[in-house]
Amino acid sequence: MRQHLVEAEAHCNAQDRNIIALQRDVKALQKENRQARLDRDSQKQNRQKREEHILLGEAAYKFSALVEEYVFQGKDPTTLQTPSLKQIHKRRLKGTLTPEQADRWDKLVKYAPAGLSEENLVQSDAILRSQRFASAHGSWEQLQRTQIQDLRQWADAYIDSRALQPVRQYLEFLNKFSSKNKPLCPDKKIALS
Repeated sequence: MRQHLVEAEAHCNAQDRNIIALQRDVKALQKENRQARLDRDSQKQNRQKREEHILLGEAAYKFSALVEEYVFQGKDPTTLQTPSLKQIHKRRLKGTLTPEQADRWDKLVKYAPAGLSEENLVQSDAILRSQRFASAHGSWEQLQRTQIQDLRQWADAYIDSRALQPVRQYLEFLNKFSSKNKPLCPDKKIALS
């Protein structure tokens, strides 16, 4: 009988060691699972931030295309790419725009929201362009679903506070050209009044 008790105790001790080993394995797997989840969440957040930067920068390119269309009454014949507002502004200062183009640029600047000076308009364009990854564009779906509130929120998150107010005014100015509150999908039929 004593022998049976010793064997039973040994068997119970072995089971206890197995249970402890299993608990240790479960904890290790749970830790690996938590880390994998954290890694996935981090990758998702990084991807989301990248998309937000792209779409925020896309605002500058959309606005520049609208300005180019308005100032040059079509495509700027001197460039292959849409010119930045800084490039157009420099041409205005140098007197290399035609009188009609210069008048349209001046009208655009006057149409800007109160407090958004010509200098701030040009600087905001440059700031937003720097948010964009050079070889990336937002997808059609992203452009369609991005609303002015999204751009404001991303500007608040990513733009230096010293430049934030003019950038927000710039975004509001771009939004004036959207009939559906989707500034990355401007309605080219909306004209300056």
